[in-house]
Amino acid sequence: ECVETCATCAADTCSKEGQSCNDPDHSSLSTSDWVCTCPPPSNGSAIANTATCQLDECKETCPTCAGTTCSDASQTCFDPDQNSKSLSDWECVCPPPAKATAVTSTADCSFDECTLHGSTCTAVGQTCEDPNLLNQGDWLCKCVDPSVGQATASIADCVLDECVKTCPTCANDTCSAVGQTCHDPDTSDKVTGDWICTCPPPSNGTAVANSATCVIDECEFTCPTCANTTCSAEGQLCVDNDKSATTLNDWECICVPPSNATAVAQAAVCIVDECNLNGSTCTGAGQTCEDPQLLVDDDWKCVCVAPSVGSATAAVADCVLDECVETCP
Repeated sequence: ECVETCATCAADTCSKEGQSCNDPDHSSLSTSDWVCTCPPPSNGSAIANTATCQLDECKETCPTCAGTTCSDASQTCFDPDQNSKSLSDWECVCPPPAKATAVTSTADCSFDECTLHGSTCTAVGQTCEDPNLLNQGDWLCKCVDPSVGQATASIADCVLDECVKTCPTCANDTCSAVGQTCHDPDTSDKVTGDWICTCPPPSNGTAVANSATCVIDECEFTCPTCANTTCSAEGQLCVDNDKSATTLNDWECICVPPSNATAVAQAAVCIVDECNLNGSTCTGAGQTCEDPQLLVDDDWKCVCVAPSVGSATAAVADCVLDECVETCP
C-alpha cells in the first residue's frame, strides 16, 4: 500500500510530509495498515495517516538543537514546543534562585544572593555583599568599620583592635600621647574598652582603658637619670622618695650611721664626729674627746685635761703632770 495506488493506499500521504511509509503486511487481505514514520532526529508514527512528529531540541542532535549550550553554562535546557515544525524555540533556564531564561542561547543568570541571605548578616550588624552575581554561594557577611573581617556564606568573626582603630571605645592616642604602648588583649568586636596602656621601661605601670601612672625607682633601675652605682660605690644607701616617672633625678644618697648626711642625685659627704660615738670612753677617764678630721675614720683622740698633758688615738690617754713645771693646786 506504500507503493501501489488504490483506495486504501498511502499514495503520497507520507512523502509529502517528508515521512517514510512502511506496510508491515503486504497481504491483500491486510489493508490500511501502512505506517507513516517521522524522519530522524524527530520521533513519531501513525497508521494510515501522516504522523505528528516530535523533536525535543534539548535532547536530540540537529542543526537547530541546543547541543551542550545550556549544560556548559550549568543551565537547564527546555523545549516548550516539541512539534518538529516548531524549531529554534528551545530555552536555557538558570538554576534557582535565579529565574532568568533565554531562547536559543545561554541566559544571564545574574542574581544578588543578598536579597535572599542579607538578613543573616544584618541581624548581627554586618553587611551583605555578593561579589559575583553569576556565581552561587559566594555571598559575604562583612564587618562594619572600624571592625574588620568577612566570611563566605556565613556570619563573620569581626576583629576590632582598639589600639589601632578609631572609635568611641578605642584608645585613639591616649597611650601614645604620654609615651606609653597600647595593647588590646581581646580583639573581638564584642569585647570593648579592655585596651591597656603600659609604661615604657624602665618604669612600671599599666591601666585599663586609660593612661597608666608610671612608677620608676631610680635606685633600683639602670637609666640615664638613675643612681646606678653612685651611692653603693661609696657605701651609702640610695632612696627614691618620689617614684613617679615624671619626677626624675630626685634620688638621694644617704650616709650610713653614725653619719646622717644626704645628697640629692649624687654621693653624700658623710661627715661624722666620732666623739659622738666614742666620747664616753674619754670622759669616763676625765679626759676630753677630739675628732681632728671628720672625714677620716678612727682618728678620734682622748686628750688630757690641763694642767696634765697627753693624748691617745682611739684610746684613753696616759696623762703626764710635772708638778715642777705646771701650775696646779
